[in-house]
Amino acid sequence: MNYIITGENFTSHLLQELDGDFPLEILTEQELRESDISFHKEDKLFLPSQSSLDPVMERMDCPERPHAIEQLTDKYRCRSLMRAMFPDFEFRELELSELREDMFSPDRKYVIKPTKGFFGVGVRTIEKPGDIHAIEEEIRRDLEVNRGFFSDRIFSGERMIVEQFIEGDEYAIDMFYSEQGKPIIVNLAHHPLPKRREYDHVLYYTNHRIFREIYGQAESFFTRLNAILGVTSLPIHAEFRLEKGELAPIELNPFRYGGFGMADL
Repeated sequence: MNYIITGENFTSHLLQELDGDFPLEILTEQELRESDISFHKEDKLFLPSQSSLDPVMERMDCPERPHAIEQLTDKYRCRSLMRAMFPDFEFRELELSELREDMFSPDRKYVIKPTKGFFGVGVRTIEKPGDIHAIEEEIRRDLEVNRGFFSDRIFSGERMIVEQFIEGDEYAIDMFYSEQGKPIIVNLAHHPLPKRREYDHVLYYTNHRIFREIYGQAESFFTRLNAILGVTSLPIHAEFRLEKGELAPIELNPFRYGGFGMADL
């Protein structure tokens, strides 16, 4: 069976137009919670909103898929999963209270973020290790404001990952693994960074040149990843940066594509 589980955030009207034209069932998060539906290995799922992840995970009767999802949604476990693919990439896991200035090389840029998070909550760039205590307090205030909105499965609180900063232009890729585990790329867009931090980071665009330059590397990455992960019938929204001509992953979000209308394109 094919399912779309809508959540509490933006839901495209285009999804509702699919109802009746394709063999799928569209449910709200609340309707799923009130049902006795369970998901089997052969079922295909799409979750436009991260908020509906909890009830979906609770209803899976095949242990392999939840294990794979947990590996992708936990940023530290995801980096560990890809260690053989990027052996020189620097990262570590710690509690926010464990941050110390001597953890960082003064000539290297870092990013710190919750191992599980959403909407960029608690994400900061570390350029000067001497500012680490101010950054710690800034993150803690950010977490306090937002921790009540998400469950532990979606939001890790003060459990953080610190990793080397990846330079370069940012790209968003929507794809899915087929029933045979083959990567199928359905959308690829440039996600330019705003010149001022105060601006919303919500502009995406695509064209033939972008597909021509990025597609091959993206397909190769997802093929190598699934040699480790071993999943089928799974959609993923991924974020990358093109650093020195090489596509480097930022994060992987299972069960969904780009939000806020991006997938409508």
